[in-house]
Amino acid sequence: MRLALTNLVRGRWRRPLSSSLVVLVIAAVVTALLPGTAYAAERWIPPQSVKGSILAEYERLEGIGKSPGTPTSPERDDRQGGKFQDYVNNNHIYWNARVDPNRGRQVGGAIYNRWGQYDWENGALGYPIQSEMDATGGGKLSRFERGLIYWSSATGAHPVWGEILQTWAAHGYEQSSYGFPTSGEEVIGDGRRQYFQTSRTATSNGIPKASRRTGKGTPAKTRILPTILISSTRTAERTARTTQPLR
Repeated sequence: MRLALTNLVRGRWRRPLSSSLVVLVIAAVVTALLPGTAYAAERWIPPQSVKGSILAEYERLEGIGKSPGTPTSPERDDRQGGKFQDYVNNNHIYWNARVDPNRGRQVGGAIYNRWGQYDWENGALGYPIQSEMDATGGGKLSRFERGLIYWSSATGAHPVWGEILQTWAAHGYEQSSYGFPTSGEEVIGDGRRQYFQTSRTATSNGIPKASRRTGKGTPAKTRILPTILISSTRTAERTARTTQPLR
């Protein structure tokens, strides 16, 4: 096709052009003049073809040394008008025009598995809006339309969303005194709570609290910080104030 287009442009095409070839050449010219058109580009990565917006993300990741590897499936239709393709080592690239018409997003490993437990893009989190990136201390995180999933070797992968995410974010995410999440959100009474890395799971009079230990099991000061509790009578703002570490 490229040779045919070059010969046509340079006046080297001496045979009569069939109508089908003319259509293909015109399509190639239009595609070349419209960068960013979804599914315009295609690349053969044995044993599958990778194309368009998914290929754009594949090559971006490849360029920064984070290639998803060999494709293990063709591009497939996804729910909500999206597309996805599977790769080795539990890597996946998802695309949806609502997120970005020109580039997909990678999600993989334990984060992908946890996302699947919440019904992937149809669940509480929605589509990925940022490919997996590094977090503090060797951890990983992926951003979704309605929340985050964080992973570390010590805690595993857990989602955070809603008011609890807002409170955690206000303190500095995993770099705060909370650390990484160690559970998902759970319903408690008229509210919800979630546990984090520094947590000793306990509640007193509805106020989260914990005893952290230092050294050889020596109790440190009790810090009211590890559990974020949201209820109809205790707002996220108040919870944020009452969960700051003691100075």
